[in-house]
Amino acid sequence: MAKITEFEQALIHRDGDTKAEAKKHREEARGMLYDILADGGSYDEIEDMLCCEYGLEMDYIFDIL
Repeated sequence: MAKITEFEQALIHRDGDTKAEAKKHREEARGMLYDILADGGSYDEIEDMLCCEYGLEMDYIFDIL
């Protein structure tokens, strides 16, 4: 069984997401992160995405990589 990441755990506890919903959000965040990087995006853009889309700090980036 896959370990729940801190990213997923935060969404489960804070937002009431199910494990499946939290995993889906993590996968979506990963896709957005890679899109930002593919477009030559900056650290600030990634930080904005995490904050605006998920209300999370940059500390969670390693959970979505």
